[in-house]
Amino acid sequence: MGWEQPAGALTGALRGCSRVYLANAGTSPEAVASALARLAETGLLDETCIILLTTPQSATVARKASEILSKAMDFDSLRARIIVDADAGEGSVYTGIFDDPSTAIESLRRLMAAILREAREGDIRLIGADITGGTKLMAGALATLTVAAAMSTGEKRAEDQAGRSVYISYAPGEAFSRPGLRQNAPAGWWGGRSYPHIPRPLQKLILVDAALVAGKPASGGVVRYACMPGLLRLPERLGLVLDPDAGLSPLLDAVAWSTRVVNAATCGEAAITLAISGRRWRIATIDWQKPALELDTPRLLWDEGWVNIAHSYADALGVNDDRQVEQLPKCFSRLARFAVARLAVRDASGDYSGLRGRPFSEAVIRAAQDGRGIVLDTNALYNGAHNSLLEAETIAALRPVQPQPRSNPLHVPSCALRELRNRLMEEAKQKPGLASPCFASTLLAHQAASGLPVVETPGEQRCDYTVYEMARKEQYIVATSDTGIANLAKATGAPLLHLHPSSPAHPDQEKPWTQHQAAAAAAQLIAYLAMIIPCSKGSVLVEGDARTVALCRQDGYIAAKEENKHSK
Repeated sequence: MGWEQPAGALTGALRGCSRVYLANAGTSPEAVASALARLAETGLLDETCIILLTTPQSATVARKASEILSKAMDFDSLRARIIVDADAGEGSVYTGIFDDPSTAIESLRRLMAAILREAREGDIRLIGADITGGTKLMAGALATLTVAAAMSTGEKRAEDQAGRSVYISYAPGEAFSRPGLRQNAPAGWWGGRSYPHIPRPLQKLILVDAALVAGKPASGGVVRYACMPGLLRLPERLGLVLDPDAGLSPLLDAVAWSTRVVNAATCGEAAITLAISGRRWRIATIDWQKPALELDTPRLLWDEGWVNIAHSYADALGVNDDRQVEQLPKCFSRLARFAVARLAVRDASGDYSGLRGRPFSEAVIRAAQDGRGIVLDTNALYNGAHNSLLEAETIAALRPVQPQPRSNPLHVPSCALRELRNRLMEEAKQKPGLASPCFASTLLAHQAASGLPVVETPGEQRCDYTVYEMARKEQYIVATSDTGIANLAKATGAPLLHLHPSSPAHPDQEKPWTQHQAAAAAAQLIAYLAMIIPCSKGSVLVEGDARTVALCRQDGYIAAKEENKHSK
C-alpha cells in the first residue's frame, strides 16, 4: 500500500492541528506511552496531532498505547489528539501506514513529504519525532528525515522562530525491565512499569532541537522544557490486598500507584502531611528534582515520635483500651520503618566482617555472587528487608556487577511465617482491626516474606533460636535486627549480619540507586499510611506545587482526591 493511498485521509485528519508529532509504535505500548506522556508535560504537544507509525503487526501496540495515554493524561486540556487510523476520523490512531516492512523507510519519506506540504500550505508550526519505540533502523530513519525537515522549513516564516520548530525526543529506558534477583521478575521497585507510574526524574526525556543538527540557529541543542504535572490524571482507586501470601506484587503496585500521585502533584517539592480529625503533622518532604526524601526521622523511625499522633488516631477511631493505645506508637513506627528504613550492617562476622557500616543491599549482592543463603528473622522483615532486595536488584541492573548475581539469596524460615500469621490473627481482633497500623505492618511484613523462598523449620522451639541454629550449623548467614540472636551468634562464631534501620541514603549522582531508594521510600510511606486512615477520619496529604492530593482508606481500597487548597 505504501503511503499514497491514505494521503488524502491524512490531509483531513491534520486539519486544525498547529503541530504534528510522529512516534514509532514499536513492540511495547508502555515504552511509547511513557515517552509521549513525558513529552506531553513539556507543553510541546499542545494542539498537536500525534501520529503513531505502525505496521499491521504493531497496530495493536498503537491502540494499546493510545488507551494508556488517554487514561494517564488530560488530552482535553492539552487539545491534542492521537491519530491511529485516518479513515476512522478524530480521536483514533493511524494504523497501516507501513504494510510492507521492506518499503517502510520509503513510505516514511513520503509521509514526511506530505506533512511538509501541509506545513507549507497550512498552519503547522512544529514538526517533531519521538524515536523511543521501533527498531534502530526505523528510529534512525525517522531522526534523519526529521533533521531533513528542519533544513527545509522556515522559509515561509523566516522571521518567526516557531515556524522553524522541529524536535526529536527520546525517553531512554532505565533498568526497570531487566531481570532482577527474583526469578522471572523485572528489577527494582518499578520493574515493568511505564510513566506516570515511574518517578518523573527517573524516566528521563531527551529533547533536541533538530535545527541545531541541520546547521540553523537553534535553542542550543538539548532543550530545557517546562513541567506541567497538572496534565496528569489522578490514578483510579487502589484495591487493598488482604491476602498475606500475595508476595511482593501488592507492595510494588502500591509503590507505582502513589508514585503517580506524586507525579501529578508536583514537579519539585511536596510535603507529606498526616491529617486526623482536624489536626495535621508534616512528617516528610519529597524533593522530586533529585529525588530525595527529607524525613522527620525521630517521628518516623522510633516509637516515641508517634505518641501524639497515635493518641489522636486512637481518639478518632474510638480505641479506648489502654493496652491497645500503648501499642499504637510502636505499630506506627514499625509501619514507617517497613516503608522507609534502609537496613545497614551494624556488625558482621567471618567473610562478611568488611561490610560493617555498609547497606544491607551490598551483603545481598555479595551473598548472591558467592552462592550463599541469608535467612531473615521476623524483626528484619518488619524493618524493611524487602527494600534491600529491591535496592540490590537496582544496583545490579544500573552498574556492572561482576560476577552477575543470578538469584535472590534471601530466605525466610517457616517459623517466622507462622509467627506473623499468629500475630496477624490477634491484631485483626483488636480495634480498629483491619485499619490498624498494627495489623497493616504485620500484613505487609508477611506479604514481603511470602515473596521469598521459604525454609521449612521445626515448630517445637522458639523461632529466634531456630534462626540462630541455622546459622550455627553454617547452613545460612543469619540476618537479624534482634540483639539477642546477634549476641548469641557472635559468641559462638555463627555467620552473622546484625542489621539496624536507618534513614534512606542521601541521593548520590554517582550512585543512582540511592535516588530510586529515596523515591520508593516516599511512595511506600504515602500508600501505607493511607491504608490505615478511614476517609471519614482524615487523610494523608501530598501537598505539591501543582495540587494537593488527599489519600485515605474507603472500604477495601485507597482513594485519591484533589483537595481544594482554600479548604485548609
